[in-house]
Amino acid sequence: MTVCLDVAGRPGARPDLAAVDEVTHHAVVDQAHTVDAAFGITNVPMAVWIDEDLRIVRPTEAAWPDDGSTGRRPQLPDDIPDRLVEMGAAAAKIVADRGWYAEALRDWAANGAASEFVLDEEAVVANSMPRGGDEARAAAAFELGQHLHRTVGQEAAVPHFREAHRLDPSNWTYKRQAWELASRVGGPMSRFWQGPVPGAEDEWPYEGDWVSDINESGPENYYPPAVR
Repeated sequence: MTVCLDVAGRPGARPDLAAVDEVTHHAVVDQAHTVDAAFGITNVPMAVWIDEDLRIVRPTEAAWPDDGSTGRRPQLPDDIPDRLVEMGAAAAKIVADRGWYAEALRDWAANGAASEFVLDEEAVVANSMPRGGDEARAAAAFELGQHLHRTVGQEAAVPHFREAHRLDPSNWTYKRQAWELASRVGGPMSRFWQGPVPGAEDEWPYEGDWVSDINESGPENYYPPAVR
């Protein structure tokens, strides 16, 4: 099953859903971000392995399909906005262990509990992300922000999204969702912009944005290391 996380629901997720129209697995939209609250998803793409007995056999981790494009980046046109050039440069520095995941997933599908990639309960717990008081309060703030965004509007949601970012600064799901909702460049580009819009920088409601935050924290820390 694949899950698209988007407070805007199906309209916000439409570009992702269009890419999976022909597949046969379940592809759903999680408008309330219940999946990341339940399993500790802090970025995308991430996945958790749950077996037929509803037992977690690998905790949440970065999950990459092996589509043959690993290590290759598309040639960008010369006329794209500077903002997207900056984002592309930052993305190129991200450290991600992509090559092994699809192979591991196929091995689990073929061998089940006998797969070398399946972890026992102790290892699953040991490698799960801790969730203390700040993380719990951040989750509550983010949930309240979502509710206000849907029922009152973006401006009412911002203080609560900002509080979630403050309490759980390594949670990119909280940041990316809020930044996407605040981006006002229009069209399909808006969901990727995630930062101040040219000419309206003073209106940006957040202290950070995707480019500045990833450069500050270090691209090597964008995804947690996989359990190998």
